[in-house]
Amino acid sequence: MKDTDYVALSYCWGLAQSLTTTKATLPNRLEGIPWEDIPKTLHEAIEFVQHLGLSYIWIDALCIIQDDGLDWEKEAAQMKNVYENALFTLSATSAPDVATGCFLARNNPVHELHSAKPQHTYYARRPCFDTHSKLFSYSVDTEIEMDNYPAMTRGWIYQERLLSQRILYCAYDELIWECRNTITCECNPTSLHRHHGGNAIVSYKRQMGHLSDPTQFNKNNSSFFPIIDLWLSLVQSYSQRVFTKYTDRLIALSGIAQKFQPLNIGNYYAGIWSSEIHHQLAWTRDANPKALRVKEAARIPGSPSWSWCSINQPCVFDDVMNPPRISTRLTALNYKAELSSPDPTGPVSYARLTLSGPCVEAKIVLGPPVEENPSSPLKAYISLCNKQYLITPDIPQWHNAPQSADSLAASDEVSCLEIYITKKGFKDNVNVNPDSPWDDPEHPDQYYNYRFPWLVLKWSPPHDAYRRVGIVNFANRPSFDQEEQAPGEMMRHAVMRVVDIV
Repeated sequence: MKDTDYVALSYCWGLAQSLTTTKATLPNRLEGIPWEDIPKTLHEAIEFVQHLGLSYIWIDALCIIQDDGLDWEKEAAQMKNVYENALFTLSATSAPDVATGCFLARNNPVHELHSAKPQHTYYARRPCFDTHSKLFSYSVDTEIEMDNYPAMTRGWIYQERLLSQRILYCAYDELIWECRNTITCECNPTSLHRHHGGNAIVSYKRQMGHLSDPTQFNKNNSSFFPIIDLWLSLVQSYSQRVFTKYTDRLIALSGIAQKFQPLNIGNYYAGIWSSEIHHQLAWTRDANPKALRVKEAARIPGSPSWSWCSINQPCVFDDVMNPPRISTRLTALNYKAELSSPDPTGPVSYARLTLSGPCVEAKIVLGPPVEENPSSPLKAYISLCNKQYLITPDIPQWHNAPQSADSLAASDEVSCLEIYITKKGFKDNVNVNPDSPWDDPEHPDQYYNYRFPWLVLKWSPPHDAYRRVGIVNFANRPSFDQEEQAPGEMMRHAVMRVVDIV
């Protein structure tokens, strides 16, 4: 170890965080901090680092002047370097606040076993499958089930975990060590890398070598797809994380965006890349009831409506499909933005995207609440040529809710912009019939994997531009009405237009 080596602490502040550095307390902090004033999580982290023979630990509450906007912006932009260059990151994984501590009392005791050979002592404990699955092998559907790991639900900690080269996780039932080569724990000395779940974080870390060396990716267009697919899997996972201030969503991801910048995937537009932009614009608010914080749904000030980062809700993306299976007539013509900080991958105060693509004009129809439950949001549709098409509003619509820029009213005029179409199904490479995608008489048993996403745009007079208010997803979802959800009618009425979206 070097004299300059340090450990970075990753933890939840919670409501108990009283020890911070401010303009007023900075002189005292430079003189020293009384040991009895240090909260338990920080206390245990400092003691642990001292036992390792190290002299330095990085703790955000103390190393950033919390009420100094300039210092906060400067240090927030340096998060990538702080966690990437640490000797390792100590994660207080199961501590909900700074008063709880890093190393929690175990509820999975170790048992001493009696041996026929008295000179040997053996110990046994049950394996910790819950921690393994939740932290390393979980799928998207279980990412929200993290009650025993509160630190893993936080947005800022997501980036800290991704950027750290080595992490010691202090979970409620065991310690786990993760580095670029292995993931190992107390109950399983072999690498947990053999578990191949749907975890976007593990997938990212497996490919970190490629991300640090762009020459390992092909320079032709096909190289964009695995990179964009990886980005979207990270963003989808990240969008489930919680923030005290959701305006931090972009800046808390800027370190990861900087890792993707050398990979020749175009310019960065407030959370999306200009390459394969049609895939990234086709995000949908996650309507899974288990994932919803629906009553808290709102737009994030300053964020452009066309970006996933504009709402404080989980978002979902489809897998990126290869060019032979899809077709798009969408073209990004221009992008203008006003940055909120010097960091080009950080937050924006204003962003305007100019697109060219097929459009149709339609009107809004509001239906009964979802699942006929009065406490659920209203269903929303667009009406075109005497047919109605179900939309997923970016912000759920409620009966008698206060009016906002995202409110939808019956007979509101909207424009619908085609993002892309699926030409081929995955089974037997059969053509997808846009007028009858589920029930093609020539292929009655054909299961299609397809999608026809259309953005729903509403005119915003103050901006002299459109705002995204939702999306129509024509997809292989049996719960939808098959006839009404076929996109053929909209495709035939579409005309090419240029639209500005803010």
